[in-house]
Amino acid sequence: MTNSQQEKGMKFDSGKLLYSLIPPETSKALAEVLTFGAQKYAPNNWMLVENGKQRYLDALYRHLQAYRFGETHDAGVAASCETPGRIITINPEIWASRGDLEKEWIVFHELGHCILGRNHRNEESTTSECYSYMKGAENDFDCSINYFSEYWRDYYLDELFDQHTALPEWYVENQDYAKALMSYPHYQLITDTLVEKFDIDTFRFKGKDTFLFEIVFHNLNSPVNSVLMALGNLKFSSCDKCLATKTSLFLGNDRIFASADISLNTDVKLSIFRNNDIVSFYVNEYFVHAMEYAIIEGNTLKTNTFEEALRLDISYFYN
Repeated sequence: MTNSQQEKGMKFDSGKLLYSLIPPETSKALAEVLTFGAQKYAPNNWMLVENGKQRYLDALYRHLQAYRFGETHDAGVAASCETPGRIITINPEIWASRGDLEKEWIVFHELGHCILGRNHRNEESTTSECYSYMKGAENDFDCSINYFSEYWRDYYLDELFDQHTALPEWYVENQDYAKALMSYPHYQLITDTLVEKFDIDTFRFKGKDTFLFEIVFHNLNSPVNSVLMALGNLKFSSCDKCLATKTSLFLGNDRIFASADISLNTDVKLSIFRNNDIVSFYVNEYFVHAMEYAIIEGNTLKTNTFEEALRLDISYFYN
């Protein structure tokens, strides 16, 4: 029997799906969505979300409704990277409300996704400093991203290309409160004074390369009190009746430190230690942050208490 005379094989395809009709662009789009999710969260994370079916259905309807009302960007997302096309989409409303340094951070974050293939790195130091420009917001993760600091910027850029980059030496070496307190003559400015408002316009730090400044707000056993202190653009607040964050430290509008554990039911001491071009901050002698001193603007010291006066001590140590 010749080959032409051999019986042909049989295959029953009637009623079966014709996958060959699926355009390749469809598979690519699906892969892009799954890749984006894997980079933002983890591979197949969507399969592990509790009550996922209902939550994803709700999210679908929310986005559909937003689109019907003319929204073209997720209102809560500053930017996103579409892979593998390496297309960065920026939310114009969020972009317009950010300063230049925060815009730079947004761009570097998305370039980390698109160009370097970085996933989110939701890790922080013991004082809540972000380890990376690649921080995400999964599971309500939050940390202090110090985009306003040139010194921190140098570290973050190194970490962007090498996530094993250690925290900078200037940060690690200026955390010891005992070192900050050592070998300074003690000059007491104000002792045990009951105040509601206090203002020193002539307070000067600029002439000293090293000093330790401390202000202590004493406990009055008042659960309703709150206090605000400003040194130039540096702001410190402690609010015992605040439900979440009770004690915070800000540079301008940028949060440096926040804690829900420190309150005015105990004495609260803020210490500011300048060691040449580095300034370190301590709350109750506990290290909370370090950065370059140059970005503190202004010398006027102001305090303000609310509802009741507080007793305070102010001390200034210097060589």
